[in-house]
Amino acid sequence: MKQLLAMLALVSICLVPAHADVIYTSSPDFLSNVQPGYYTETFDEDYGPMPPRDYGDGAFTFNASAAADLYQVRGVLSLVTPRVPLVIAFNGADVNAVGGNFFITNGSGSFRPVGVSITLSNGTTQTFTPATLEDSYRGFVTDAFITSLTIDIGDIPSFYVTLDNLTIGRAADPAPVPEPASLAIVGAGLLGLAAVRRRKHRINTH
Repeated sequence: MKQLLAMLALVSICLVPAHADVIYTSSPDFLSNVQPGYYTETFDEDYGPMPPRDYGDGAFTFNASAAADLYQVRGVLSLVTPRVPLVIAFNGADVNAVGGNFFITNGSGSFRPVGVSITLSNGTTQTFTPATLEDSYRGFVTDAFITSLTIDIGDIPSFYVTLDNLTIGRAADPAPVPEPASLAIVGAGLLGLAAVRRRKHRINTH
């Protein structure tokens, strides 16, 4: 019985694909790996300080929130308070592709080459220091759906998390599945184990 349980555990491991993300550093590369129908928010409308807000069009929608008011002006989404993380929660269709410009600004809204961390709900974290605004693009394609991402600056005073050109959608390639050869090997192992158990049963009954 223990052998059978061990083999079933092996089967379950083989059937579940390993977690894997692909991270892109340019918008064209990322978008070429996203299915048509994705949504991109450019934050072009000026709202000034505001509470958490929903964005989206069609199937793909998201909510932006923080422990302080949001601040949308001059085509970017930022925050009223420095050092506060920005949380993007996907509340529409399932998402496994997300990309945008993630960076830090000072009190006057100017880009600063400061480290920024992006953490997806599946545990993936990307920490980098963009040298320019163009260098701030990161796109993530995952093999599992994600529900949110958090953008954080850490404990650096007087600087603000900022976001632009956020795209959400579905990955162009389907999630990986077990290869037929792998399934055949596992199946053969199960058949062999069953044969051994039948043989032992015959021996024990004689």
